[in-house]
Amino acid sequence: MSDTFGYEVDFLAVGGSSKSGDAICIRWGEELSSRHDRQFVMVVDGGFSYSANDVVAHIKKHYYGDENLTKEKTIIDILINTHPHSDHFGGIPGIYESTTVRKVVMHTPWTHAGLPKWFKDGRVTASSIKSHLKEGLESAYSFAQKLNSKGKAPIELYAGESYELPYGVLLDVWGPDKKFYDKLLPDFNATPTTGNGIGDDRLVLTGKDVPAVQGKLSNVGDTSAENLSGIIFSLRMPTGDILLFTGDAGIDSLMSAISRMYARQVDFSRLTFFQVPHHGSVQNLGPTILTLLFGSKVQPLQPKKVSAFISVAKSPDNSHPSRRVINALTAYNCNVYKTQGMSLQHFRGSAALHTGWNVVKPLKVYEMVEG
Repeated sequence: MSDTFGYEVDFLAVGGSSKSGDAICIRWGEELSSRHDRQFVMVVDGGFSYSANDVVAHIKKHYYGDENLTKEKTIIDILINTHPHSDHFGGIPGIYESTTVRKVVMHTPWTHAGLPKWFKDGRVTASSIKSHLKEGLESAYSFAQKLNSKGKAPIELYAGESYELPYGVLLDVWGPDKKFYDKLLPDFNATPTTGNGIGDDRLVLTGKDVPAVQGKLSNVGDTSAENLSGIIFSLRMPTGDILLFTGDAGIDSLMSAISRMYARQVDFSRLTFFQVPHHGSVQNLGPTILTLLFGSKVQPLQPKKVSAFISVAKSPDNSHPSRRVINALTAYNCNVYKTQGMSLQHFRGSAALHTGWNVVKPLKVYEMVEG
């Protein structure tokens, strides 16, 4: 590894009102603080449709040093959409049209075969399933069709795949596996079944606060099929640092992903960065997941605090982010940060704090949490 290597992860402020979203810009390479020609650029999710301009402007200004850079020279090496919800996919087409994207990663559920056997309604046919999926995921479908017409079909990622990227970075995909993904498809909002994958495990907030000692996290929680289907991956830097990205993944999908990480003997002592799933929702993290990732509260796996980032709207509702989640992450050896109208930067090596940005302090523990 070169002494001039560096990397940064930027969580852009997404969501002007109460709706949270994700738009994450990442780059790594050589001499990042002084040059722009030896770097690799990745974007993970694009926020809402109106977020595209912010993402593109950020990359031009901070990654290439030129706010007036042409589309041809504004290069994104990989553009990833974790799942097709509008707060993650909305800005993807706009980002693509305004930059030069070399590879697009996204799932294309309408191309999957064998779906009818999971439907309760025997009248549902393969063609009608695909029609519903296309209709309900119209933006993603239209975008994929445009890519196909240009001979740049999107890439689907599934658990077990690994890719060596420039400058010695390894991308490992931990979830979902394809079998699990296909089982989730009938419960997508776009399909004619009911429930959207949300069942009896859904936690309900009372609206009244309770003392923090009464407000622990539970291993029970439920989220949508689309959230469960999202891509979970890590980046391992040549420094050994591991950065884990979770999208809106639920407890079931995270447990499966972490089991694969243990099977592959991932060195969790090198985990330095963690994307808190689903904007800090209480439905998506439990004590078992936290223990597997970070160790016990008394004996953490990591020698230093892990940076845990939460992307949340400027004026979020009471559940995003959950104060229970913030307290638990803090107890499990994490410094927790949230966007809430402010972009956040995590950087190491030759990367530097962006001009005009400030170093922020981690969130404090709450004395009262949601009931």
